[in-house]
Amino acid sequence: MSFSLSSRSKIALHTILFGVFFLLFLYQVKRMPIRLEFNANWIWLAPVIILMPVNWLMEFKKWQLQLNFLKLPSTHLVESFTAGMVSDFVIPGIPTNFVGRISLLLSLSPSSKSTLIISTSACCKN
Repeated sequence: MSFSLSSRSKIALHTILFGVFFLLFLYQVKRMPIRLEFNANWIWLAPVIILMPVNWLMEFKKWQLQLNFLKLPSTHLVESFTAGMVSDFVIPGIPTNFVGRISLLLSLSPSSKSTLIISTSACCKN
């Protein structure tokens, strides 16, 4: 039995999951026993929140350019990039980003294993 979602359904599902994880993150932050006083310094957080998606977009474009020669569909690139970002959130560090991205790409196109591994390791070194 095959189960596939349309691209709009996937985007909706990803948005809902992101919202759930964000709410869980806020819940965990509120439960922290440490009281941090940021009364006047919250203004410095705004550029971080604004520039974070810009950074992710630039990383994705770098990822897309790095693997452009493979002629992969953009959905594979988005899914592998997202897998890398999620694995990096779970266990911070460059190796987890590499493992998350490459594991999904290898399952999507196993014919070019060595090319994917070399390209991914070059891309993820930042």
